Amino acid sequence: MLIRYAHNPLRTVIELDEAGRERLRLKIEIEELEERVYGAHFHLEPGEHFDPASALRALDVDGLEDVPRRKRIAELAEMYEADLRDAHAGDCTCFPSSCVKCHAEGLLGRASYLFFT
Repeated sequence: MLIRYAHNPLRTVIELDEAGRERLRLKIEIEELEERVYGAHFHLEPGEHFDPASALRALDVDGLEDVPRRKRIAELAEMYEADLRDAHAGDCTCFPSSCVKCHAEGLLGRASYLFFT
């Protein structure tokens, strides 16, 4: 991973090598799996939403090797990498929210505000 710093911190560019691409892809996959586990957990909590069948559907274990899922992860990785080479979108600087570049940096374990403190 190569970080090209800019005078304007919002324009810092992050270029990924093959190891960085693989790390990003795996982080995206982990994030997706965490969302599935959270969905299952939601349906296993005592109360009105308790439904073990819905928990199993949320996990979608049979869909782990689906081609559409793999394609989606590859497309997200490609989109995130493109945003890492671009400037921050602006929402992250004006509002308490995250742009795609912020999210990609977070997945990689880096945040631009750490680079400039």
